[in-house]
Amino acid sequence: MTKVYIFAESAAAAAELATWARRSGAASSILAVGDAGDLAGAGADEVIVLKGGSERPEDYAIAIAAIVGEDAGGLLLASSTVAGREVAANVAGRLGCAMVSDASSLELRGTFLRAERTVLGGAVVDVCEAPLPCVATVAPGIVEPEPAPQESAVEERVVEVDGRIVRRSLSPFPVGDVDLEKASVVVCVGMGIDGPEDVAMAQKLADGLGGAVGCTRDVAEGRKLLPKDRYIGITGAIVKPELYLSMGVSGQLQHVYGMRDSKVVVAVDSNKDAPIFRAADYGVVGDLHEVVPQIIAAVGAH
Repeated sequence: MTKVYIFAESAAAAAELATWARRSGAASSILAVGDAGDLAGAGADEVIVLKGGSERPEDYAIAIAAIVGEDAGGLLLASSTVAGREVAANVAGRLGCAMVSDASSLELRGTFLRAERTVLGGAVVDVCEAPLPCVATVAPGIVEPEPAPQESAVEERVVEVDGRIVRRSLSPFPVGDVDLEKASVVVCVGMGIDGPEDVAMAQKLADGLGGAVGCTRDVAEGRKLLPKDRYIGITGAIVKPELYLSMGVSGQLQHVYGMRDSKVVVAVDSNKDAPIFRAADYGVVGDLHEVVPQIIAAVGAH
Protein backbone atom coordinates (compact mmCIF):
# COMPACT_ATOMS: atom_id res chain seq x y z
CA MET A 1 0.00 0.00 0.00
CA THR A 2 1.24 3.48 -0.89
CA LYS A 3 1.94 5.71 2.09
CA VAL A 4 0.97 9.36 1.66
CA TYR A 5 2.76 11.95 3.77
CA ILE A 6 1.06 15.31 4.09
CA PHE A 7 2.69 18.65 4.80
CA ALA A 8 0.06 21.35 5.25
CA GLU A 9 0.01 24.44 7.41
CA SER A 10 -3.74 24.45 7.97
CA ALA A 11 -6.24 21.80 9.03
CA ALA A 12 -8.46 22.63 6.03
CA ALA A 13 -5.67 21.96 3.54
CA ALA A 14 -4.63 18.81 5.41
CA ALA A 15 -8.24 17.56 5.37
CA GLU A 16 -8.38 17.86 1.57
CA LEU A 17 -5.21 15.83 1.13
CA ALA A 18 -6.21 13.25 3.75
CA THR A 19 -9.57 12.81 2.01
CA TRP A 20 -7.77 12.24 -1.30
CA ALA A 21 -5.52 9.62 0.34
CA ARG A 22 -8.52 7.72 1.77
CA ARG A 23 -10.30 7.74 -1.57
CA SER A 24 -7.11 6.45 -3.19
CA GLY A 25 -6.88 3.58 -0.74
CA ALA A 26 -3.64 4.87 0.77
CA ALA A 27 -2.53 5.21 4.37
CA SER A 28 -1.66 8.77 5.38
CA SER A 29 0.46 10.65 7.89
CA ILE A 30 0.38 14.38 8.51
CA LEU A 31 3.80 15.83 9.26
CA ALA A 32 3.32 18.75 11.67
CA VAL A 33 5.93 21.21 12.91
CA GLY A 34 6.04 22.14 16.59
CA ASP A 35 2.59 20.94 17.68
CA ALA A 36 -0.39 19.08 16.31
CA GLY A 37 -2.86 21.92 16.76
CA ASP A 38 -6.18 20.89 15.22
CA LEU A 39 -4.54 18.61 12.63
CA ALA A 40 -5.60 15.51 14.58
CA GLY A 41 -9.11 16.11 13.29
CA ALA A 42 -8.10 16.39 9.62
CA GLY A 43 -8.70 12.71 8.88
CA ALA A 44 -5.24 11.18 8.44
CA ASP A 45 -4.27 7.88 10.05
CA GLU A 46 -1.69 9.61 12.21
CA VAL A 47 -0.04 12.94 12.93
CA ILE A 48 3.72 13.00 13.41
CA VAL A 49 4.80 16.12 15.28
CA LEU A 50 8.37 17.12 14.47
CA LYS A 51 10.20 18.90 17.27
CA GLY A 52 13.52 20.49 16.47
CA GLY A 53 13.50 23.88 18.13
CA SER A 54 12.99 25.90 14.93
CA GLU A 55 9.92 27.95 14.02
CA ARG A 56 10.66 27.81 10.28
CA PRO A 57 8.85 24.90 8.57
CA GLU A 58 11.52 24.89 5.86
CA ASP A 59 14.16 23.86 8.41
CA TYR A 60 12.43 20.49 8.83
CA ALA A 61 12.98 19.38 5.23
CA ILE A 62 15.90 17.20 6.38
CA ALA A 63 13.67 15.30 8.79
CA ILE A 64 10.76 15.09 6.33
CA ALA A 65 13.04 13.69 3.62
CA ALA A 66 14.31 11.05 6.06
CA ILE A 67 10.76 9.98 6.96
CA VAL A 68 9.49 9.87 3.38
CA GLY A 69 12.70 8.13 2.27
CA GLU A 70 12.00 5.21 4.60
CA ASP A 71 9.18 4.13 2.28
CA ALA A 72 10.18 3.07 -1.24
CA GLY A 73 6.64 3.84 -2.45
CA GLY A 74 6.13 6.98 -0.43
CA LEU A 75 4.41 10.12 -1.69
CA LEU A 76 4.78 13.56 -0.12
CA LEU A 77 1.95 15.98 -0.79
CA ALA A 78 2.51 19.60 0.26
CA SER A 79 0.13 22.53 0.03
CA SER A 80 1.10 25.07 -2.62
CA THR A 81 2.11 27.73 -0.12
CA VAL A 82 5.44 29.53 0.14
CA ALA A 83 6.66 27.16 2.86
CA GLY A 84 5.06 24.12 1.23
CA ARG A 85 6.81 24.71 -2.09
CA GLU A 86 10.18 25.20 -0.41
CA VAL A 87 9.83 22.09 1.74
CA ALA A 88 8.70 20.02 -1.25
CA ALA A 89 11.57 21.13 -3.48
CA ASN A 90 14.11 20.53 -0.71
CA VAL A 91 12.76 17.05 0.02
CA ALA A 92 12.69 16.10 -3.67
CA GLY A 93 16.28 17.25 -4.03
CA ARG A 94 17.44 15.28 -1.01
CA LEU A 95 15.65 12.13 -2.18
CA GLY A 96 16.66 12.57 -5.82
CA CYS A 97 13.08 11.95 -6.89
CA ALA A 98 10.58 13.61 -9.22
CA MET A 99 8.49 16.58 -8.15
CA VAL A 100 5.20 17.80 -9.61
CA SER A 101 4.37 21.44 -8.89
CA ASP A 102 0.90 22.95 -8.35
CA ALA A 103 -1.06 19.83 -9.26
CA SER A 104 -4.78 20.34 -9.80
CA SER A 105 -5.59 16.62 -10.12
CA LEU A 106 -3.89 13.50 -8.76
CA GLU A 107 -4.34 9.77 -9.30
CA LEU A 108 -2.37 6.79 -8.02
CA ARG A 109 -1.65 4.24 -10.73
CA GLY A 110 0.30 1.37 -9.25
CA THR A 111 3.83 2.57 -8.66
CA PHE A 112 3.22 5.89 -10.44
CA LEU A 113 1.51 9.17 -9.61
CA ARG A 114 -0.51 10.65 -12.48
CA ALA A 115 -1.00 14.40 -12.15
CA GLU A 116 -2.53 17.28 -14.03
CA ARG A 117 -1.39 20.86 -13.69
CA THR A 118 -2.20 24.08 -15.50
CA VAL A 119 0.72 25.82 -17.21
CA LEU A 120 1.36 28.78 -19.53
CA GLY A 121 -1.00 31.07 -17.66
CA GLY A 122 -3.84 28.59 -17.74
CA ALA A 123 -3.67 27.96 -21.50
CA VAL A 124 -2.45 24.35 -21.27
CA VAL A 125 -3.19 21.39 -19.01
CA ASP A 126 -0.03 19.34 -18.55
CA VAL A 127 -0.52 15.63 -17.81
CA CYS A 128 2.46 13.81 -16.36
CA GLU A 129 3.39 10.61 -14.54
CA ALA A 130 6.07 10.34 -11.87
CA PRO A 131 7.42 7.11 -10.35
CA LEU A 132 7.08 6.65 -6.61
CA PRO A 133 8.60 7.82 -4.37
CA CYS A 134 7.89 11.37 -5.47
CA VAL A 135 6.78 14.77 -4.24
CA ALA A 136 3.91 17.00 -5.34
CA THR A 137 2.68 20.43 -4.35
CA VAL A 138 -1.07 20.64 -4.56
CA ALA A 139 -3.34 23.56 -5.39
CA PRO A 140 -6.40 24.07 -3.15
CA GLY A 141 -9.66 22.43 -4.15
CA ILE A 142 -8.30 19.08 -5.28
CA VAL A 143 -11.18 17.32 -3.49
CA GLU A 144 -14.08 18.27 -1.27
CA PRO A 145 -12.94 17.29 2.24
CA GLU A 146 -14.99 14.68 4.03
CA PRO A 147 -15.58 14.49 7.80
CA ALA A 148 -12.75 12.69 9.56
CA PRO A 149 -13.68 9.11 10.48
CA GLN A 150 -11.85 9.48 13.79
CA GLU A 151 -9.19 11.48 15.61
CA SER A 152 -5.69 10.71 14.42
CA ALA A 153 -3.08 9.13 16.67
CA VAL A 154 -0.41 11.70 17.53
CA GLU A 155 3.29 10.85 17.79
CA GLU A 156 6.08 13.28 18.70
CA ARG A 157 9.59 12.95 17.30
CA VAL A 158 12.67 14.98 18.16
CA VAL A 159 14.44 15.57 14.84
CA GLU A 160 17.43 17.31 13.30
CA VAL A 161 16.74 20.67 11.68
CA ASP A 162 18.68 22.76 9.19
CA GLY A 163 20.07 25.60 11.27
CA ARG A 164 21.95 27.46 8.54
CA ILE A 165 19.26 30.15 8.29
CA VAL A 166 18.26 32.10 11.39
CA ARG A 167 15.10 34.19 11.52
CA ARG A 168 15.87 37.46 13.29
CA SER A 169 12.46 39.07 13.00
CA LEU A 170 9.06 38.57 11.43
CA SER A 171 6.93 41.35 9.95
CA PRO A 172 3.42 40.21 8.98
CA PHE A 173 2.19 41.29 5.55
CA PRO A 174 -0.91 43.50 5.99
CA VAL A 175 -4.08 41.97 4.57
CA GLY A 176 -7.64 43.15 4.45
CA ASP A 177 -10.62 41.82 6.36
CA VAL A 178 -12.18 40.07 3.34
CA ASP A 179 -11.48 36.40 2.66
CA LEU A 180 -12.43 35.91 -0.98
CA GLU A 181 -11.68 32.20 -0.88
CA LYS A 182 -14.46 31.66 1.69
CA ALA A 183 -17.05 33.96 0.08
CA SER A 184 -20.16 32.25 -1.31
CA VAL A 185 -20.74 35.17 -3.68
CA VAL A 186 -18.00 37.15 -5.44
CA VAL A 187 -18.58 40.31 -7.46
CA CYS A 188 -15.47 40.93 -9.55
CA VAL A 189 -14.53 44.20 -11.25
CA GLY A 190 -12.18 44.44 -14.21
CA MET A 191 -10.51 47.10 -16.31
CA GLY A 192 -13.87 47.96 -17.86
CA ILE A 193 -14.88 49.95 -14.79
CA ASP A 194 -14.32 53.72 -14.68
CA GLY A 195 -13.04 54.25 -11.15
CA PRO A 196 -13.86 54.26 -7.42
CA GLU A 197 -17.53 54.98 -8.06
CA ASP A 198 -17.86 51.70 -9.93
CA VAL A 199 -16.07 49.84 -7.14
CA ALA A 200 -18.67 51.34 -4.78
CA MET A 201 -21.43 50.09 -7.10
CA ALA A 202 -19.89 46.61 -7.05
CA GLN A 203 -19.75 46.73 -3.25
CA LYS A 204 -23.42 47.68 -3.11
CA LEU A 205 -24.28 44.71 -5.28
CA ALA A 206 -22.08 42.40 -3.20
CA ASP A 207 -23.71 43.65 0.00
CA GLY A 208 -27.14 42.91 -1.44
CA LEU A 209 -26.07 39.39 -2.35
CA GLY A 210 -24.20 38.76 0.90
CA GLY A 211 -20.87 38.50 -0.87
CA ALA A 212 -17.49 40.14 -1.34
CA VAL A 213 -15.80 42.25 -4.02
CA GLY A 214 -12.77 41.00 -5.92
CA CYS A 215 -10.93 42.29 -8.97
CA THR A 216 -8.53 41.47 -11.76
CA ARG A 217 -4.80 41.96 -11.25
CA ASP A 218 -4.49 45.28 -13.10
CA VAL A 219 -7.28 46.82 -11.04
CA ALA A 220 -5.32 46.12 -7.86
CA GLU A 221 -1.69 46.44 -8.95
CA GLY A 222 -2.02 48.94 -11.79
CA ARG A 223 -4.90 51.22 -10.88
CA LYS A 224 -4.75 50.45 -7.14
CA LEU A 225 -8.52 50.63 -6.76
CA LEU A 226 -8.56 47.62 -4.42
CA PRO A 227 -5.96 45.93 -2.18
CA LYS A 228 -3.66 43.36 -3.78
CA ASP A 229 -5.21 40.55 -1.73
CA ARG A 230 -8.46 41.09 -3.66
CA TYR A 231 -7.26 40.15 -7.10
CA ILE A 232 -8.31 36.80 -8.50
CA GLY A 233 -6.16 34.75 -10.81
CA ILE A 234 -3.34 32.28 -11.25
CA THR A 235 -1.02 34.30 -8.98
CA GLY A 236 -3.79 35.69 -6.76
CA ALA A 237 -6.82 34.34 -4.96
CA ILE A 238 -8.41 31.10 -6.16
CA VAL A 239 -12.17 31.31 -5.61
CA LYS A 240 -15.01 28.83 -6.10
CA PRO A 241 -18.15 30.60 -4.89
CA GLU A 242 -21.75 29.61 -5.47
CA LEU A 243 -22.08 32.74 -7.62
CA TYR A 244 -19.38 34.71 -9.43
CA LEU A 245 -20.57 37.92 -11.12
CA SER A 246 -18.14 39.97 -13.20
CA MET A 247 -18.36 43.64 -14.16
CA GLY A 248 -16.14 44.77 -17.03
CA VAL A 249 -13.85 41.73 -16.80
CA SER A 250 -12.41 40.73 -20.18
CA GLY A 251 -11.67 37.18 -19.01
CA GLN A 252 -8.02 36.53 -19.80
CA LEU A 253 -6.77 33.02 -19.06
CA GLN A 254 -4.75 34.14 -16.04
CA HIS A 255 -7.92 35.45 -14.39
CA VAL A 256 -10.24 32.63 -15.44
CA TYR A 257 -7.86 30.15 -13.80
CA GLY A 258 -8.71 31.73 -10.44
CA MET A 259 -12.52 31.48 -10.78
CA ARG A 260 -13.10 28.53 -13.11
CA ASP A 261 -14.55 26.33 -10.35
CA SER A 262 -17.34 28.81 -9.53
CA LYS A 263 -20.70 27.05 -9.60
CA VAL A 264 -22.57 29.79 -11.49
CA VAL A 265 -20.79 32.48 -13.51
CA VAL A 266 -22.57 35.64 -14.66
CA ALA A 267 -20.70 38.13 -16.85
CA VAL A 268 -21.57 41.72 -17.76
CA ASP A 269 -19.45 43.33 -20.48
CA SER A 270 -20.00 45.68 -23.41
CA ASN A 271 -17.78 43.59 -25.72
CA LYS A 272 -19.76 40.66 -27.08
CA ASP A 273 -16.49 38.93 -28.03
CA ALA A 274 -14.94 39.17 -24.55
CA PRO A 275 -13.38 35.82 -23.52
CA ILE A 276 -15.24 35.95 -20.19
CA PHE A 277 -18.43 34.93 -22.00
CA ARG A 278 -16.85 31.58 -22.88
CA ALA A 279 -16.47 30.88 -19.16
CA ALA A 280 -19.92 32.22 -18.21
CA ASP A 281 -23.17 30.38 -17.62
CA TYR A 282 -25.08 33.63 -18.21
CA GLY A 283 -23.83 36.65 -20.12
CA VAL A 284 -25.20 40.16 -20.52
CA VAL A 285 -23.79 42.28 -23.34
CA GLY A 286 -24.27 45.87 -22.31
CA ASP A 287 -23.00 48.92 -20.46
CA LEU A 288 -22.34 47.88 -16.86
CA HIS A 289 -23.54 51.34 -15.73
CA GLU A 290 -26.97 50.49 -17.11
CA VAL A 291 -27.09 46.77 -16.35
CA VAL A 292 -25.67 46.58 -12.81
CA PRO A 293 -28.06 49.17 -11.26
CA GLN A 294 -30.92 47.06 -12.57
CA ILE A 295 -29.46 43.97 -10.93
CA ILE A 296 -29.03 45.89 -7.67
CA ALA A 297 -32.67 47.03 -7.87
CA ALA A 298 -33.84 43.47 -8.54
CA VAL A 299 -31.81 42.12 -5.62
CA GLY A 300 -33.22 44.83 -3.34
CA ALA A 301 -36.76 43.98 -4.42
CA HIS A 302 -36.35 40.54 -2.91
